[in-house]
Amino acid sequence: MQLTVPIRRLMATLVDYFIPFILLTITSFIGYNNDIIGMILSFVVMVVIFIYQIILFAKGQTIGKKLLKMQVVKRETQVPLNFFGMLIRETVGKWISGLVFSLGYIWILIDEKNQAWHDKLVDSVVVDLA
Repeated sequence: MQLTVPIRRLMATLVDYFIPFILLTITSFIGYNNDIIGMILSFVVMVVIFIYQIILFAKGQTIGKKLLKMQVVKRETQVPLNFFGMLIRETVGKWISGLVFSLGYIWILIDEKNQAWHDKLVDSVVVDLA
């Protein structure tokens, strides 16, 4: 498996934020004249995204990584990172990476395995599937 280049990882992250934003924006426009409908649609969209993300976490992916055919795997074994590993990586790990001027993310550019701090925390790498 080949390591994913940093620009593709950035694109996957942008997709991870862009898709929910667009879906919630659309539901806001649909419910513009009716607050109840807007709130219900927004809630349904958030629940669907949350459930889909849980399913993807179990496969070592996020929405962006799934669409761009990438996967988070354990560095040594190349086995997809499990749900709890992804949960730690995507919450605590990414918080740590962004804590000090986002140095943990920038670290990808100087690390030989393109690992950010959140990857190092759970000993993972991001690989291309295609």
